[in-house]
Amino acid sequence: MRRAGGKRSIRNIAAEFGVPFQTLRDRTGGRVDPESFGRETVFSKEEEVGLVEFAESMAKALFLQTKC
Repeated sequence: MRRAGGKRSIRNIAAEFGVPFQTLRDRTGGRVDPESFGRETVFSKEEEVGLVEFAESMAKALFLQTKC
């Protein structure tokens, strides 16, 4: 469904993408600062890279072990 002028309503877009109407309305209305939402990260970037490298090395080691 389109509004006058060819624009779709926020309610229809929210339903189409499974987003709560009020959330989409708050974001499009400028009531949410895009830089300040979400949770703080638990790990620093360096710690995250270290965990990824460790997980990858363990995955390779286990793959080599089970490949025999």
